[in-house]
Amino acid sequence: MISGLQANGAGSGHSNDLKKQICRHLEKFVTTQRLTRMRQVLDKRTRYVTVVLEDIYQPHNAAAVLRSCECFGVQDVYAVEGRNTFDISSKISRKAHQWLTLHTFKQAEAGDESCFKALKNKGYKIATLTPEAETRLDQLPLNLPLAFVFGTEKEGVSALARNESDFQVQVPMAGFSESFNVSVTVAITLYETMKRLRMPEIESGFPLSLTSAEKEAIWYVWLKNTVKKSQLLEQEFLQNIKRASNPGK
Repeated sequence: MISGLQANGAGSGHSNDLKKQICRHLEKFVTTQRLTRMRQVLDKRTRYVTVVLEDIYQPHNAAAVLRSCECFGVQDVYAVEGRNTFDISSKISRKAHQWLTLHTFKQAEAGDESCFKALKNKGYKIATLTPEAETRLDQLPLNLPLAFVFGTEKEGVSALARNESDFQVQVPMAGFSESFNVSVTVAITLYETMKRLRMPEIESGFPLSLTSAEKEAIWYVWLKNTVKKSQLLEQEFLQNIKRASNPGK
């Protein structure tokens, strides 16, 4: 199941050519400076790294995680809902979720299995974050796309996640506390991983950037989320196209 940003993109049944026309129309309602900034951010987006959240129950943690993902250029976030619905505190996320693609899975529908299966079918290696792991985060190989799994605030990652994982890694600590807060762990993980991936000698060797098709799909939704009354503007634009193609009707 997919929700979030993709679900906001009404008109997903449009052809690619028609979406491009709609985008050109919506761009007229955005300042040049804003469009430039949006393109710069899109060029830095990646799906080479993604984040999986298992049954997060505190909205402020979920929001903080999404904000970190957005800041570090990670486009996709996978949320597995068990006892808790994936809820977001918009005050903390600062609307970061509007720029991300959210994928939600229900545990009641074998969500964990479906989530991990979907990720593996896309070529991801699964890395679970656990305090007792022997491998440090900075020792993790980067030669294949990575999906980092973070567990609930109390229990940590599930047994299934551990069994499905290709790597179990830990963020080194020097204090008495057993672990970092989940949102802090995500931020540290993404900072360390993206720092390594963005090193010039590494970045050129891995497909970090989105494909042209992926960028076009995301650009369409970003414009829809940016322009006020974008749905109405799109409908009017489509009606004008229809009238122009059928002038006698």
